[in-house]
Amino acid sequence: MIFKSFKKGYTDPQLLSDIRSADAEANNRAFAFLYRRYFEPFGHFVRNHGGGGEEAKDVFQEGIIIFYKKVKAGEEIGYPATFFFSVCKHLWLDRARQKANRDRIARTLPGEPAAPDDLEASLESERNAVLLGLLDKLGEGCCEVLLGFYYEKKNMLELAGEMGYASEAVAKNKKSNCLKKLREMVLGNRNYLDVLKQ
Repeated sequence: MIFKSFKKGYTDPQLLSDIRSADAEANNRAFAFLYRRYFEPFGHFVRNHGGGGEEAKDVFQEGIIIFYKKVKAGEEIGYPATFFFSVCKHLWLDRARQKANRDRIARTLPGEPAAPDDLEASLESERNAVLLGLLDKLGEGCCEVLLGFYYEKKNMLELAGEMGYASEAVAKNKKSNCLKKLREMVLGNRNYLDVLKQ
């Protein structure tokens, strides 16, 4: 199964290298990684913002195409996985905003004020982008265990098996250590703190 090849140690440079490669198998490995790691949390994000499963698939596919083109064009990308997720989220928010505007126009009668803009969605998008950037900085193991637990709703026993840990207790310790590091990073940077408090 292709996912096993990047269960551990599939790095950002490898992701970019696989996308830039002329080898179709390398491209597919990169796409499979993006799907496995980010489609479920992205689907959760879309559902929380008024969308459905099919819409999430459409936008995710569009995000992959945009990300692929930017990487192939040699665009400078600091944290590729975070950048990719951010592209997908902005695509969805743009689509949701356009739909909301169309709905408002259809609902609003002459002289009746329109509904307020979707400010909360924009703020949540910014918060999520910051959190994903922090998870990338924590490293592959922390990113996988925290996304698995909080976004994919997996229990510690499942995560222990998937990540090759000796026991559920080891997975719990890993999660606790990762959360501690995450808190330290947030508290140590005023910019992170300001965005997450919004």
